Amino acid sequence: MDELIPIIRSWSARARLQSSLYWIFPGLAAGLAAALALAIAARIFPILDTSTLATFALILSVGGALIAFIGPWIVTARRTQAHWARRFDHQFRLKERMSTALELREGVVTTNNERMRQRQRTDALLAAGSIKASKLLPLRVSARFMVMALAMALALTVAIALPNPQDIVLANRSQLQQAIQEQLQQLENARQQILQSQTLNDSQKRQLVQALEDAQNALSDPNTGPEKALAAINDAQSKLDSLRDQSFQNQSDDLQRAGQSLAPDKLTNPLANALENSQMQQAASALRNLTQNNGKPLDDAQRQQMVNQLEQIAKNVQNSDQATAQQLRYAAQNLRQQNDQAAQAALNKVADTLDKAAQKQISEQQISAAQSSIEEARRAISAAQQKTQVASLPSGQQSAINQSSAQGQQTGGDQLGNAAAQSTIDNTQGQSSAGSGDSQQQGNGQNPALSNNSDSMHSEDTGTDNSVLDPSRINAEGQNVILPDDSGINVSNPNASVNPGVSNQATVPYQQVYAQYAKTADDAIQSGYVPAGLRDYVRDYFSSLDPRQSK
Repeated sequence: MDELIPIIRSWSARARLQSSLYWIFPGLAAGLAAALALAIAARIFPILDTSTLATFALILSVGGALIAFIGPWIVTARRTQAHWARRFDHQFRLKERMSTALELREGVVTTNNERMRQRQRTDALLAAGSIKASKLLPLRVSARFMVMALAMALALTVAIALPNPQDIVLANRSQLQQAIQEQLQQLENARQQILQSQTLNDSQKRQLVQALEDAQNALSDPNTGPEKALAAINDAQSKLDSLRDQSFQNQSDDLQRAGQSLAPDKLTNPLANALENSQMQQAASALRNLTQNNGKPLDDAQRQQMVNQLEQIAKNVQNSDQATAQQLRYAAQNLRQQNDQAAQAALNKVADTLDKAAQKQISEQQISAAQSSIEEARRAISAAQQKTQVASLPSGQQSAINQSSAQGQQTGGDQLGNAAAQSTIDNTQGQSSAGSGDSQQQGNGQNPALSNNSDSMHSEDTGTDNSVLDPSRINAEGQNVILPDDSGINVSNPNASVNPGVSNQATVPYQQVYAQYAKTADDAIQSGYVPAGLRDYVRDYFSSLDPRQSK
């Protein structure tokens, strides 16, 4: 009876294989359909790039076919030989020969007649020998599902092969995340430098580190979008700005201008160069030996020249440091009276002030370095955000934005170009009407710095010293213009008396109006009139026009 078991096993294996081959193409078609649905979704939403989509498509397709192939083997793994014997009795019309012989062998059906048992076994073997399993259990595949799988494969190939506009969005998102990770490292480096500083006091360190950590926490949060990240960076910038000593900055600027204003002189050239380059310690060292010329007293000409130079420095620092200006004038007065000892004592006090300023300068430089790190993070994230916004728009609008950005960069630098592009994005996304001039001005904050019209751009955009238009200086009377009305009759211009003409007196050096324009822009930002997405660009633009920086 042992010969029955191998026969039943071979038939069950072929039955499983038959079922596997039949279901392999339905499984493949199902996997391809799932991959096609994913590919279509990836063309609508930025969820997967092309390479990742192709990998998922391969996994889903092979996975569907593999599950369909091994599924019958898994499902029938627990079926007994008796179950298979009953199935084949029915399928091959063996009239329960196999199942009865197997039950007699297993003792399920008991009998004391050994002859009957042997006859049943022989009959079952003869019946099994007449069965051609290859004919009764043919190995076929489903032609209908094969065609369906082929159609799905072709559709999936087209969906993956055609350029996907969402790839640009995903690439820009990836760049944004990369930029965030790089800036996180930069902020961490800045934080470590602050902690290791020997010149900052504990309060300054605590506030600086807190500002940097707040920015780091915002950037590290996976749920943080570009807008929230930029808001956190702007908040950190504000905190760092509050730590800057504006009075020291004014003092430093005045000392620098004082060095630039000194006439060339052998005795004061070291002092002038040190002040001009903001080298406070070198300037302090020069002041301590200013009343002597190589260890010898000054002659009358040198003394008078020295008096003039000290008075010039005092004049420059009067507004920012009256105490230093007073000491310089006192030193000049004593030099004029040939009281070199008192003059040098006053200069030593000024030198002590410069030594303190040198220490303060180091602290300010470290704060400035932290600000630079945060500013670099803001620029990188803002640029990546802008690319993502542009990539999400239709191709025609992308071209318009890129053209606006390029035109702005040609006339006003990177900040103005980015502002123009951002303004176009805001207008496109519904923040202002694209066809209305008035609403476009509102979207741009009606700020001349954001105008993208090349006819209205002036040379001050490049930071030159050329003149700019100042309409308030126009004082020439306008010319009366005769215009035809609808009926063809000439009529006088009713506004001729209130519309002044333009004269050459309307242009002034841009340095004279920079402060007013910058204040107007700052007021607009503080009042919320400028859209949030453009505030950083407005700040950058006016910072680039600062006459002090252009020097």
